Amino acid sequence: MKDEIHIILPIRPATKKNNGRIVFKGKRPILLPSKKYIEFRDSAGYFINNKYLNIDYPVNLKCLIYIEKNYASDLSNYIEAIQDMLVYYKVLKDDNHKIVESLDGSRVFVDRKRPRVEVIITKK
Repeated sequence: MKDEIHIILPIRPATKKNNGRIVFKGKRPILLPSKKYIEFRDSAGYFINNKYLNIDYPVNLKCLIYIEKNYASDLSNYIEAIQDMLVYYKVLKDDNHKIVESLDGSRVFVDRKRPRVEVIITKK
């Protein structure tokens, strides 16, 4: 692997927690992620380069999130959604602390014309 992987997702970022859905499997309630997150995750697959599969060594995951409006947003919710999406597409083997060792440099910015997510994965 190169020492640094850049992934640019030119799509509107979304979190899993906001507007989550509760469905019932029989009598048991199950919490599902928001529809916006599912759309984000599914759209992201188009831009994921599959040659970086199952990273299983320590990395810094820097997430630059560009939202289109200057509203209060929760960086940790965006990071959780991005990590889960990277595991879903097998870029990361897992998002535990032995692999995602740090999140240094992650931030939220406003870009009204081009909402997007930029992920920089750096080998530790």
